[in-house]
Amino acid sequence: MAKGPSETPTSQTALVLPPTGHPRARADAETTPLDLGIENARTLSATAILAERGITLPPTLDGRGVPAAALEPPTDAPPLGRFRYIAELGKGGMGRVVEAWDPELRRTVALKIVLDPRAIRPEQLARFVAEAQITSQLQHPNIVPVHEIGATPDGRIFFAMKKVEGLTLRQVLRALRKRDAEAEARFSLHRLLVAFEQVCHAVAYAHDRGVLHRDLKPENIMLGPFGEVYVMDFGVARVLADTRPETVEPLPDGPGAPKRGAPVAPLVVARTLDGTAIGTPGYMSPEQARGALADLDGRADVWSLGALLFEILTLEPAFAGSDPRSVLFATAMTDAEDPRERAPKRRIADEIAEVCGRALVRDPRLRTPNAETLARDVERFLEGSKRREAARQHVFAAQEAWTAWQDLNDERSSLQRRVAELEQTVQPWDPLEDKAELLACQERLDALGREQVETFERVVSGCESARAQDPDSGAARYLLARAYLARFEEADAAGDEEQADYFGRRAARYDDGTHADRIAGTGALTLRTTVPARVLLERFDRTGLIWSRVEPRDLGTTPIEAVPLPMGSYVATLIAPGMRDTTFPVYVGRNQHVGAEAAPVPLYSDAAIGEGFVYVPPGPFIEGGDDLVMKGRPRAVRHLDGFFISALPVTMGEYCVFLNHVHASDPDEAWVRSPRQASGLQEDGGQYWARPAPDGRYAVPERDRDGDPWDPNWPVMGVSYHDADAYCRWWSATTGVPVELPSEWQWEKAGRGVDGRFFPWGSRFDPALCTMRMTQEGRNSPKPVGFNPHDVSIYGMRDVAGSLRDWCWNPEPTLETDGHVVRGGSWSSSERFCRVCCRLGYLPHSAAMDQGFRLLRSEPLAT
Repeated sequence: MAKGPSETPTSQTALVLPPTGHPRARADAETTPLDLGIENARTLSATAILAERGITLPPTLDGRGVPAAALEPPTDAPPLGRFRYIAELGKGGMGRVVEAWDPELRRTVALKIVLDPRAIRPEQLARFVAEAQITSQLQHPNIVPVHEIGATPDGRIFFAMKKVEGLTLRQVLRALRKRDAEAEARFSLHRLLVAFEQVCHAVAYAHDRGVLHRDLKPENIMLGPFGEVYVMDFGVARVLADTRPETVEPLPDGPGAPKRGAPVAPLVVARTLDGTAIGTPGYMSPEQARGALADLDGRADVWSLGALLFEILTLEPAFAGSDPRSVLFATAMTDAEDPRERAPKRRIADEIAEVCGRALVRDPRLRTPNAETLARDVERFLEGSKRREAARQHVFAAQEAWTAWQDLNDERSSLQRRVAELEQTVQPWDPLEDKAELLACQERLDALGREQVETFERVVSGCESARAQDPDSGAARYLLARAYLARFEEADAAGDEEQADYFGRRAARYDDGTHADRIAGTGALTLRTTVPARVLLERFDRTGLIWSRVEPRDLGTTPIEAVPLPMGSYVATLIAPGMRDTTFPVYVGRNQHVGAEAAPVPLYSDAAIGEGFVYVPPGPFIEGGDDLVMKGRPRAVRHLDGFFISALPVTMGEYCVFLNHVHASDPDEAWVRSPRQASGLQEDGGQYWARPAPDGRYAVPERDRDGDPWDPNWPVMGVSYHDADAYCRWWSATTGVPVELPSEWQWEKAGRGVDGRFFPWGSRFDPALCTMRMTQEGRNSPKPVGFNPHDVSIYGMRDVAGSLRDWCWNPEPTLETDGHVVRGGSWSSSERFCRVCCRLGYLPHSAAMDQGFRLLRSEPLAT
């Protein structure tokens, strides 16, 4: 409202003086030290006073802080009160907004001017002035300040506001919908949410002052180039304390009504079925849309803020329609769609979508209670967003470390293959220069191990740091699950059960279910036999010193098809009439279907298997994989045909029968083949027994030449591979049943079963479980075959880990001393040599005091 001549409002820069003839003016003149020297002046501007005194002012500044006199309008620009017109900014039904020059403060302002006071109704004019007064009383950094209100000489009322540079939220959203690259670069979702939070604070401030905005929409939000955010246009605002009825204009019908199908235009007032709606369709709350104006409170603006948030998230309005009334009806009668469902490609975070949903609840009682709460909800999301961004940086570093770990792993595999190749060609006695590449590869392997440990630690620490910032970080959990799964599979392939169990549990902890089946490892068993057989299945409990059989199950009669089994070690006993009960161990690897394509398992009678022999059915077994043995092989799965192997080694008494047969025809050969203390390249002899006369016979002595007692039931020892092979030929010729020495693969499967255990009884050691160096106190000596009841394999082969070592042959020799090997431990062995995978290569004519043999048949006996 215009000020009287005697008022001096503090918000104006013009100096207002009373007429010189006024009594108060005379009194003031007598006491005022400043003599302006101007008579009969009603008002005088500050710049005029300075000019009168010859005081010059600094130049006007432009937006970059440099002189710009060109900002002043032409001298013939039409006056608007003390302002000078520059350009029109916008125009509406009741007035227009122009850019004007303030000559006193030398700045541009925005003037909102009534076009023609005589052409508008009194209530409209009152609302115009009320907008200026309400806005001027809201002193908040996010509400455009009103500088002053006035009138032009021809009676047009205006009020001056700060001229805001920038774009409306409507312009920004429209550009983002069009995928404008510049807009996408400038206005990220994070920036828009920060701006929205400032809008919420401004609205909360207005509510605290008792003012409802009632027309919050994208057009009324301005975003400046330097982060400024302004809430504009309090034209339909309402002071809650003002209980006077509002006079409104209904939405026109007839020729002036909006056409159906036309775009929805902003609507300030409209008549509804229940009352009067004030606001803009699509952004006014359901209670506004129903016309319940008397019941409005701050929650109505909260709903409008929710509509703004919905559009920021989805780039689409929460409610749209073919005409304003359809939008009003939809707003009043239906719930807003979930923004995640409206714009699935936008990947809207659950937290902010839920914030938006709470603000858009139709029932005000269930809605977000106030704008400040909504601001705090968004602030919490943004704080979480910062933490999530920090988490993303940690995940990025962890992903880089993971890639490096995989590269190191590939390098290690390549080097291991190369080392294996070189070890086949480089001899121990070769000079160092010939071993240069091998030594370099081994040195690099050692360094790689350390690098991989450090790199994997960076993977884990990066992911854990990410989860510290964002406990729900899916990327960190995914990478941890993937990394631990890789380590788990590595340990599982190496047969390291302890490490596999550890990494498997870690992978399961972070897995979202994607790898659950892989980690659980559930497989299946299909089993067919040559004759129908009942199948009794037991699982090996692998936790104790001696693995025990637990959980017996009757699977019915073969064939059995795809019986689900958790990964692990099992033994099936196949029972068929007229057949020996057949032990069929089963190892179910990770997600493995055992026997799916296997041929039927042959079953045999006692007579076909033969006395003293055990049957090892055909199928795969785990070979090698024990890093603690000498000359160990890498872990691998190998398939063997079925075979029959003697349960016990050949004894001294049995070997004596062979010697006497040879002695009858060739005493010298018999003497050479008799058990001896040692023989090799430089020596041959040292026989334990006395040489009989040509017409005499060999007999196991009660005591040898050193006075030590002997037992015919001891395993034969002190014989070479050639001696053992000669015995097999003699046996075959004598009995008519072909026998041979086992290959080391056959011996290993017969001794350990199929599940990769390190001893016949399990994977832990105790001296009491076999005949070895620490089994007896004092001086060691052999024991009769089968002496220790624990040293027996799952198939029934005895004296595997102790008693004596068995001569075998290697199907794939690479060195001369690798073609003939001894397997197993002996009565003089330490723990390291009692492990099933231990293998030592010898020349075939060498003999030692702890080396013997056992027999093998490839075919069943004729019955």
